[in-house]
Amino acid sequence: QKPMTKIIDVYIIKEIVKNFISCQLGMAFLFWLYSITVFLSSSGADIVNLTDCISVSLLKTTISLGILIPLSLYFSIIISFGEFNQTNELIAMNALTYPKKRIYFIVIVISTFILILTSIETIILRPLAYSKLYNIKDNISQRWEFEKLNSGQFYISNDGKEVIFTTKSGDKLQNIFIKLDNGKDVEVFTSEFGNIIHLSQSDKRIIKMQNSEYIRNYFDESSIVGSFREMELQIKQKVKEKIEKRIKETNTSKLFDSKDRAERAEFQWRICLPISVIILIINCYFILRIKPRSGKFANLPLAIIYYSTYYVAIGLGRSWVEQGVITNIFFIQTIFILSLLMYHGTVKKIR
Repeated sequence: QKPMTKIIDVYIIKEIVKNFISCQLGMAFLFWLYSITVFLSSSGADIVNLTDCISVSLLKTTISLGILIPLSLYFSIIISFGEFNQTNELIAMNALTYPKKRIYFIVIVISTFILILTSIETIILRPLAYSKLYNIKDNISQRWEFEKLNSGQFYISNDGKEVIFTTKSGDKLQNIFIKLDNGKDVEVFTSEFGNIIHLSQSDKRIIKMQNSEYIRNYFDESSIVGSFREMELQIKQKVKEKIEKRIKETNTSKLFDSKDRAERAEFQWRICLPISVIILIINCYFILRIKPRSGKFANLPLAIIYYSTYYVAIGLGRSWVEQGVITNIFFIQTIFILSLLMYHGTVKKIR
């Protein structure tokens, strides 16, 4: 009896783990492709390289694991037991007096491991991944403006105070025209050719121009006109300061006692993701029944409805905490479990 029990134990674990890995890899890959698409559409293709794409998409996929890991476990259990039903293996297990409690125990052990894994991801890895993601995006946004310009086109700033035209190949420039207006003086720089000098550890660049012409306030009495064989123009990169506080990269321990609504919502969200493992496993308990010859994916539509309802509910709860409508989102999970108990209790009586 014991050898048979161990064989069934291993078989159940193997099926759940196999489906979990398949679901996890599939969803992570799809999210990775989606992340690359969104990133390229929101960033200038001229200044984004392959390393940027891979790094940002992998970091976003890592952040998404807080949702994808519990969801993969949830679907893997639904699919595995659907397959057991389809092949009548659950009936065979009953015939071999394999106890249901042992099945529940195996699922609980696997779920406990996934809960720990999800907790590590959301509480520790999530803020670290966001920090690295923000650093990469800052690096991209701070790349010098000349790296974003297409050769042979005029570029005018939003306020019209800066006009740039040049033909370029890498750091080599030709036919340079730059107009700068600081509110007091209007300066015009022209040059036949030049090149860009990168200063290490600095947000500044130097345009070194040959055979240059300089004009300041040409139509003014104090105008200055000059010709230079060589001229260096130092330009500092304009970077918009980040006004908002980057809560998502804040260490979880620092969010624990915070009174700020947004920080409190972020902290509760990080805790809710591991708890979702428990909620989804409870859903599995209510959904899974012995149904001989039923389809492998027979329970999947109902499982998706439960999943969608749950995540929409806690997503709304997070927004409400940020807006000050409610103080925490944990009661939503309690209400969700109670509603499941009531619903399935009613269905059981009807049957």
